[in-house]
Formats: sequence, structure tokens, C-alpha cells
Amino acid sequence: MEKGVDLQQTPTEEHPPQLQELPFSLPPYPRMIMEAIGTSNGCNKTAIVKHIESTQITLPPSHLTLLNYHLNRMKQSGQIVIVKNNYTKPDPNAPPKRGRGLRKPPVTQTQVVL
Repeated sequence: MEKGVDLQQTPTEEHPPQLQELPFSLPPYPRMIMEAIGTSNGCNKTAIVKHIESTQITLPPSHLTLLNYHLNRMKQSGQIVIVKNNYTKPDPNAPPKRGRGLRKPPVTQTQVVL
């Protein structure tokens, strides 16, 4: 066998093991969204995107998908609300949102036997 580069070489002092770095080290999306909303006291999705792009140097290719996912998740959990197409922080003095309630059971028709 030729003496060459062994691809399955174990780490040595000359060649320490390489730590795999994350390609994007971003703060959590909910934090970036809340910062964007807080700076302008409510804003639409375009303004949130512009704010994040101006504060972060590198963004993943799936940035818009991640942003949409986190916006919807935060909206469903009540962390943010939408008022006239603008995302805002919920009013702490507002009454809690009520659910739609239970559905009525379907009415069954009975047959009359004579």
C-alpha cells in the first residue's frame, strides 16, 4: 500500500479535530421579531424583514420561511397580535381572548313510523 493521506486518520497534535461551526449564529427569531416590533411600536412583515436584515450580517437561505413560521407561532401563542395588518405586542390591560366555544351537536332527524 502506498504511503499517502489516510482519510480515516485519527486526530493528533499536528492535526487537531475540527469543531464543526454553525454557519449562522443568530439570536432566536422570536427575540429578533420582538426587537423589530418594539423599535417602531408595531410594524408589518416587510418592516420586520428590513429590520432583521439591517441588524444581522448573515441570514440563512430559509430566512423568510423561518420568519413566517415564528410569526405564526407567536401569533397563535398570544405573544404578538395583528391589528390592521401590523404586528404589535398585546395590550396588557386587554381582556383575555375567548375561544369560539364548543360546536353544537348535529341535529338528527327521526323517522316517524305510523
